[in-house]
Amino acid sequence: MVERVKEAFLDYLAGLSERDRLVILLGIPVALLLAFVTFVLSPVASLEKEYLKKSQKLRERVEGIRPKVTELLSLKREVEPTLRRVRRGKGLDVADYVKRRAQSYSLELKNVKVSVGRLEEGMEVKTVTVSFSEVSLNNLSRFIKSLEGSPYYFKSTSLEISDMDENGLVSGKVTFNFFAGSEEG
Repeated sequence: MVERVKEAFLDYLAGLSERDRLVILLGIPVALLLAFVTFVLSPVASLEKEYLKKSQKLRERVEGIRPKVTELLSLKREVEPTLRRVRRGKGLDVADYVKRRAQSYSLELKNVKVSVGRLEEGMEVKTVTVSFSEVSLNNLSRFIKSLEGSPYYFKSTSLEISDMDENGLVSGKVTFNFFAGSEEG
């Protein structure tokens, strides 16, 4: 079959003038080359350009997001110790803990009142009001700092001094927020 096509083509070429034969012998490869470039290379080059554009956009997005991710990881490292303190507070007898801390600073507490907790963002938040009388400001300050620096998460929200005697001893109350992991969480 291939032989027949070849013979027919050679017979066709033999019947043509020298100039026509030259046009056909050069034109067919040029036409095939143009068809190859048009239907194969151009689409591949176009796909490559699109791929490179999309790849560049993706790199730009990643570079744009990288500082945000770094910031989030940094924030997570900062928040993680606080979250551990919050989780540790689940089930703590807050009033007893505050009284023990006060004793270690020789504070005479009149009353420790702990409110019923409210849920905020997956945490139980309790308000702890500590009433004290005739304590030194130095001991009171150390007591507040010790609660805020304890293994549990206490945050002082207010300090009210109602009385100061001639020895510099004060009476009043300090209010804390105590955060603990919620029972549902």
